[in-house]
Amino acid sequence: MRRVIIFSLKWLAKATLFRYRPKVIGITGSVGKTTTKDAITFALSENLSLYATAKNYNNEIGVPLTILGIASSPGKSFSSWCRVFLQSFFRLFFFSSYPKVLILEMGVDRPGDMEYLLSIVHPDISIITDISSSHIEFFKTLEAIAQEKGKLVESLSREGIAILNADNSYTWAMRKNSLGKVITYGFDKRASLQAFNDSLTFEGGFSGMRVKIEYKDNVIPLRLHHIITEHHLKAVLASLVVCDVLGINLIEAIRRLEEFKPPAGRFRVLEGIGESILIDDTYNASPSSTREAIGALKNLRKEHTIAVLGDMLELGEEEEKSHRDLAEDIRKAKINKIVLVGMRMKYLFDELQKNGFSSENLWWVKTPSEAIVYVSRIVDSGKVVLVKGSQSMRMEIVVESIMKYPEKKEKLLCRQNKEWKDVPFIQP
Repeated sequence: MRRVIIFSLKWLAKATLFRYRPKVIGITGSVGKTTTKDAITFALSENLSLYATAKNYNNEIGVPLTILGIASSPGKSFSSWCRVFLQSFFRLFFFSSYPKVLILEMGVDRPGDMEYLLSIVHPDISIITDISSSHIEFFKTLEAIAQEKGKLVESLSREGIAILNADNSYTWAMRKNSLGKVITYGFDKRASLQAFNDSLTFEGGFSGMRVKIEYKDNVIPLRLHHIITEHHLKAVLASLVVCDVLGINLIEAIRRLEEFKPPAGRFRVLEGIGESILIDDTYNASPSSTREAIGALKNLRKEHTIAVLGDMLELGEEEEKSHRDLAEDIRKAKINKIVLVGMRMKYLFDELQKNGFSSENLWWVKTPSEAIVYVSRIVDSGKVVLVKGSQSMRMEIVVESIMKYPEKKEKLLCRQNKEWKDVPFIQP
């Protein structure tokens, strides 16, 4: 049945694109895809009609569903799939309206994934956010990851536009592979749109980030009220480039993006118990995103910081090294207390012990439920608590236990649907 579904979705999606010919924005990268997609959607939604990838439906099923305007997958329900196909077929032949812009998050977990997605859709604008070791278990090397994701840029026509992160060496190198125009963004001085003088602001608590951007010989101040990390800032930078490319006034776009909030579970600041500050970064974890999250604690300039870290998965032969290497990041960030969760985080636990981290401020447990016992004891007023881990580690359970308003969990936290919550935690 799955093969029939995938074939049918592909045919309907291609037919829909052929008929309506929307402007297609494709986004890929090891980290930052969803935040970048959400920032672009937020920036464009007042000016243009659009469809954007719902949640993270970014694979061989999710991408065509987005093209067909279906906001959620029918799962395993045969009758629901029949309704999807009938609805899509009817729209294809009997509707005349369709959004002018498609914003597609294009996930690449294994070799061949991007090639398949490109057999469905060829974007007019290709964005690559980052290349790092996410899914390296299936690719073995960073070069192989870059090669697969880079096909998004190589697929562009001469009229296409590549928007690339200038701060990542792999994405920077991809500019040579584009037949179309290339625009780069980031902190690097070579970037077409460069950010500099970034700083966090503290006005009765965290109140965002200030930054200046230089683009087309203009220097413009930017104040982001809900963003406190560089990787989220880069999502905003990419969205500003898209706005300019699509003819939206840059000052108008900047004013709108000042109120952009990161998606649930992606370094979102929440109120914690005991007047603590809770940073929910539980949607997923890779070595690069975990290092960025740990480094952000140092940038917050708070004296009392707690990190609750769950296993990073799909790292293959790099698993032990990637976990142990976080010890140096923790040392630099001067984190006060650490709770480590999962069998792989035992490597980091051992490394921290070997490097002299105080055993009174370091704990290791196997499950997120066990972690709650320790975290609830050490959280109190003035402390900043980071919670992060790969999806299967279910670290949102920890966030729920220490958030000030747990009754708002369905609105504020990731993975709150009943189907997910009904599945018990299984040690990955």
